[in-house]
Amino acid sequence: MQKAIIFANTTDISNEAESLKVQVEKLRVYADKNQFEVVKEFCAPDDKNIGECPTFLNILEYIDQQDSKIHVIQYAGFTVKQGNIDNKFRELLKQKKIKIENYCHPCFKEPSNDHAKIWRYLTLPKFIEFLQSESLYFVRADSLRSEDSSESSYMTDASLKFIDLINEIDAKQDIPNLTINELVKMEIRNNGYNEYVFLKKNFINCWHINDFENFAMWKVYSEEFGVCIQSTFGDLYKSFKDSEWSFYNKRKKIYIGEVNYIDWDKEFIRRDNAFWPFIHKRREFSYEQELRCIINTDKHSEIKVNVDTDILVNNIYINPFTPSWFKSVISNLCQQNKISPSKVIQSKLTMLT
Repeated sequence: MQKAIIFANTTDISNEAESLKVQVEKLRVYADKNQFEVVKEFCAPDDKNIGECPTFLNILEYIDQQDSKIHVIQYAGFTVKQGNIDNKFRELLKQKKIKIENYCHPCFKEPSNDHAKIWRYLTLPKFIEFLQSESLYFVRADSLRSEDSSESSYMTDASLKFIDLINEIDAKQDIPNLTINELVKMEIRNNGYNEYVFLKKNFINCWHINDFENFAMWKVYSEEFGVCIQSTFGDLYKSFKDSEWSFYNKRKKIYIGEVNYIDWDKEFIRRDNAFWPFIHKRREFSYEQELRCIINTDKHSEIKVNVDTDILVNNIYINPFTPSWFKSVISNLCQQNKISPSKVIQSKLTMLT
């Protein structure tokens, strides 16, 4: 078993105690699930980055005194750009005595706290399938193009206009080694890989982040006889009990992050990681306030992830457009599938319809 240090470091000075507590709990589970032996825990309740953090220097000094390699499991992205700390870190790297394990993937921004409410609006057939299978369905990314043609694309309209402009300049000037033109060609190759390969390797399960119901989401993603599962971010990742996919397993990981909404006419999508297109959408879809669960694999045509419905389901809301008798139908369905009927709630928007 590999040895590890847990390092929790927060910039949330307004709520540092709670923030550090949540981080440490998650890092402990991550270490256990990935078979690390935690030999020490460090916390840095301050607003300094790692490169200026005395606690991180203490970690380096501790590792320097050990005989074996130590993995440092820390929460977010890792950067060191500060004099003595940077030199010490590079020295330990050269000696192969340290390795950084980042709990958070840089592309995936988790909700600010585990209590953030999330909602999954469903048609009745999809809800019945969820009850019977006790699993969440992950759809392959390219199939979402039927709703949004720009789904999971590198190429915003701004990118396409930029490429057209460069091609026009190149056509007028006979400059075979124009560096910027080479960059454009690389851009086109990267987009081709995303469109024909990576797009088919990512599977997505979508939730809506909000403190309350959303009328537009009922209209777009449900139907007259539809329902909505209400949970929290914490209960979502805690509910995964699949034999293959896990929130903590770094090799078979379920990534979770908030979608970024951008101006497709003016903004570009970063190119330093292949996941970026899958958590960006046009700003016109910002009403979705989407939280995405993503699985990356080339060994499946579809994916269902087993969940503990008792943990996942906080409440089940009934579509506001349904007749009054429909609530009892859903209550009976839930009871038959070991979900308490007391969790079934008629939408508060019913009085508005």
